[in-house]
Amino acid sequence: MCHRPWNRNSQKDNLTYKLNLEMKSLLGVLIIIVFISGCTTESKTTKQRIDIQKLVEKHQILLTNEANFKQHTSLFGASSSLIRFRSKVFAVTAKHLIGKDGGVEPEIEPKNLALYFENWIMYPRVSEKSYDTIQIKNTSFNYEQVNSDILLLEVKNSKNNIYALSPNFELPNENDSLFIIGCPYSEVNCKQNIYNVSYVSFDPESKSLICLMKDKVELSGFSGAPIIDIEGKIVGILVGGWEENGKNYVSATSICEINNIK
Repeated sequence: MCHRPWNRNSQKDNLTYKLNLEMKSLLGVLIIIVFISGCTTESKTTKQRIDIQKLVEKHQILLTNEANFKQHTSLFGASSSLIRFRSKVFAVTAKHLIGKDGGVEPEIEPKNLALYFENWIMYPRVSEKSYDTIQIKNTSFNYEQVNSDILLLEVKNSKNNIYALSPNFELPNENDSLFIIGCPYSEVNCKQNIYNVSYVSFDPESKSLICLMKDKVELSGFSGAPIIDIEGKIVGILVGGWEENGKNYVSATSICEINNIK
């Protein structure tokens, strides 16, 4: 904001009045910026760390997919989870799973999912009770404002034994500790594991969080797995991984992107 030079002959009341106007204008601009931003870049409150190990031991979070579509091959495997959003429970996973990467051919655009939908269920990879199975509704959402790798699905059965995560719409700070809840296909009896990662940066083009893995792990089947913060809130959906300069990285679509799905 530009300021006029101070005039020594100005009256004190006049100067105070101008400063008050400028402060009010600046405050208005800041409020607008906060409301139009999908995610904030810094944490506004002190996060309350919880015991992530106990959370995962007590609650089932990780799910796998089984879906059938008209005129398309089926989806079986990969990862998903539940989320509390808009006062309801939804399922979230990676959008690329309804394409060849998920075994679905030809690829289905999210806007056309309702046209080809037959059935979709989600359940723990090692399930002991029938109410662990989540049934997905055939619902059509508007994805016109979404170019990122994320898929939001409406849940049919609200009573189940699966823990629904709350979203954190604040971007992590650099080097923040985050946790992948996932299972490698090689672990046949795996229900869900915890993998530590640290936040590196945000890629504005893909709307992805870039994270450094502390341990090397085979990521096959991790697409759609939730990444949570120290509060146990979901911040992203894992969509890819790679090795660079001897270090292992993962990318996760920011959970903020669900705000653009109507």
